[in-house]
Amino acid sequence: MGKDFRKVKDAFKKLNAILTREQKGYSAVVFFMSLVSALFEMLGVTILMPILNAFLEPETLAEKSYIAPFVQMFHLQDINQIILFLCVVMIVLYIVKNLYGIFYIWVSAKFSCKIMRELSVRTMNTYMKQGYSFFVANNSAGLLRGLE
Repeated sequence: MGKDFRKVKDAFKKLNAILTREQKGYSAVVFFMSLVSALFEMLGVTILMPILNAFLEPETLAEKSYIAPFVQMFHLQDINQIILFLCVVMIVLYIVKNLYGIFYIWVSAKFSCKIMRELSVRTMNTYMKQGYSFFVANNSAGLLRGLE
């Protein structure tokens, strides 16, 4: 456990040294977005239980503690109305969850590409400031690998 924690701590130290202040801010936003995405995924799985329960035991559906407030709020009297309501909620939830997932993947990919580009430019600028002896002493394939 301590060895793994040390590895994570070292990784964070390296990221702290490499990333700029702006990149650290973006990484915090991406991390927060990943937490929201995980909550949406969890909610997407959780919503399946009331739907399955509605089809297996429709007569006891209105008394369930997690459904009763919605039955009262939307004045649902019929079992079919409750099942329809649950299905509509599930469809809307999945649409919102998937749209957010697409947006999160786009932001995450954009962030990754931006960091890769900026680190490559910084590395190239460092290489350009080196003298001739640096390039003679180092393998060009290894230097190119540093830019990828």
